[in-house]
Amino acid sequence: MTRTGLVLLAAAFLLSTPFISADAESEPQIRHHKIAKGFHVLYGGNGLGASVGVIETSDSLVLVDAMRDRTTAKLAAALQEISDKPVSHVFNTHRHEDHTSGNSAFVEQGAILVRQANGPGAGEGRQIRFEKKVILNVGGVRFEAYSVQSHTPEDALIRVPAANVIFLGDTFTTNWHPTFYSGGEAGQLAVVERVLALADDKTVIVPGHGNVTNRQGVIVYRDAFRDWMDRMRELASAGWTADQMAADVELKSISKRFLQDGSRDEMRPAGYRRFIKRTISTELTTANESVLPHLGEYVGTYRYADGMLLRVELAEGGLTIFEGGQLSGHVIPLSKDKFHFPGRLEGEGHLTFQFDGGGNVTGATYVGEDQSWPAARVRD
Repeated sequence: MTRTGLVLLAAAFLLSTPFISADAESEPQIRHHKIAKGFHVLYGGNGLGASVGVIETSDSLVLVDAMRDRTTAKLAAALQEISDKPVSHVFNTHRHEDHTSGNSAFVEQGAILVRQANGPGAGEGRQIRFEKKVILNVGGVRFEAYSVQSHTPEDALIRVPAANVIFLGDTFTTNWHPTFYSGGEAGQLAVVERVLALADDKTVIVPGHGNVTNRQGVIVYRDAFRDWMDRMRELASAGWTADQMAADVELKSISKRFLQDGSRDEMRPAGYRRFIKRTISTELTTANESVLPHLGEYVGTYRYADGMLLRVELAEGGLTIFEGGQLSGHVIPLSKDKFHFPGRLEGEGHLTFQFDGGGNVTGATYVGEDQSWPAARVRD
C-alpha cells in the first residue's frame, strides 16, 4: 500500500460519513498503545473489530489483523499517525471478519496476506500460506508465525522477537471468556503451553480483544480455564442443567478470573449462559460409542445440488468435514444418522446421513436452523 493509498482511505471516510457533531467522542474510537519504538497496538472493540498489531520496518508497515471493513478509514487514519510507510504485509490470526474483513483495502494496494493453510484462500490477492510455521524477514524485522488450533482450525500465533511481543488472536483474551470451540480443551491448553514456552517475563502478550498483558496473565488465564473445566465436569456429572450451572456461585467466581483488563466486572448474563452451553457442546457432549467402529462407512465424497463437494474423512473419535476443499470442522456421532459439530449450539448446524435399504450410506445433509442442504454420495 502506498502513502497515497493510506491518505485516500482516510479521506474516503470523511467524504462518505455524514457530519459528526461535537458528540463524536462518544463514538467508538481506535485507541493507540505503543509497545516500543516502531511497535504498536491499535485497540478496536465496540464494533470496530479486533486489535491490530502495527510493526514498522525499514521500508513498510506490517499489520497483524485488519479490523472490520467498515473501520478501514479509521484504521488508515490511525496508521498515518504512526507512519506514512506503505503496508506491505497483513498477518491474519484467523478467519473471523472482525479480524479480516479489513484486509481488502490493504490487499488492493498491494499488501501480501500471511495466513495459516486452513484459512480461506480464494480471491484475496497475493498470499503466503503455511501449515506449521513460517519465518519472514521484512525490512530487517523477523516475524514468526506458528499454527495452532483452539478458536478456529486456522489459528496463528505471531511472534516478533525484536519487540519481544506475541500476538495471540482469539486464542486468548483479557476481557472475555475462552472461545476454544475448534480445538477443544486440549487445543486451548496446547496454545497456552506454546506461548509460555516462547515467552519470558518481559514478553508483551497481545490478545485478540482486551488490553495487552504479560506471561503471568497467560498463566492466570490457564489456571482459570483448568478450574472452569474441572467445575463444569463436576456439575455435568451431577446432572446439572445449563441453567442450573449458570446459577452456581463457584462457577461464576471462576469466570470472573478471565476478565483481567478491568474493563468489566463480570460477563453479561446471555454471554455467560452461552459460554456454559458451548463448553458443554465442545467437551461434555459424548460420542455414541456404538457408531465409532463403523465410521469408515461414512468416508467419501458427496455433492450438493450446486455442485460443491463435501468430503468426509476419518478422524480420531469422529469424522473431519471439508466443504469446497476447505476445512469445515470435526463431527462426532450422536446416533447412526446424526453427527454433532463440537462447539456449535442447537440450530447452528449439524450433519445427518441417509441410508439405502441395505444400510449403505447414500447421502449427507447439512442441517441449519432454517434450511437444509442435501448432498448425494458420489464416490468413496
